[in-house]
Amino acid sequence: MGKVLLYLLTAVVISLAIFSIYLLVRIVKVYRRARTLEIMRGYETILYAALPRISPEEALRDLLRDPHPGALEEVLLRMGDQAEGPLKEKVEKLYGLAGFTAMRMRELDSRSAARRAEAARRLGRIGASEAVPRLSDLLGDGDMEVRQAASQALERMEHGGRA
Repeated sequence: MGKVLLYLLTAVVISLAIFSIYLLVRIVKVYRRARTLEIMRGYETILYAALPRISPEEALRDLLRDPHPGALEEVLLRMGDQAEGPLKEKVEKLYGLAGFTAMRMRELDSRSAARRAEAARRLGRIGASEAVPRLSDLLGDGDMEVRQAASQALERMEHGGRA
């Protein structure tokens, strides 16, 4: 009877430890996401206020020193979705200066179809005109998701970001 109780208590302790680790991982993920959203709000505030008045080079050099890459890219994509005219052009240029266009262009050659498709979507959202030849090549990709993403990106770019 004593061994059974010991095994039962051991199983309960191990289960609680595993559950505690699971909860800790979830808490860390939620905290990181909340921190990223906080950083994004700051970037949005800065960029919407300053970018109409200064060049993308100045924004990157003076306002966004050592930016959080994920947060900055997401903010620029959102701004690219909403902006028009000169502001859209500045957002596209800032996206390139921050290295996102080059990174996504490299990902268009990835072995991973999901990565190629996501890169195509992001380049289409920002309107990276230098990506048009590569996106056109992807219309013949062996993966349906990649072909659709490339097609939608090209259509979006053709219609000025609204597709």
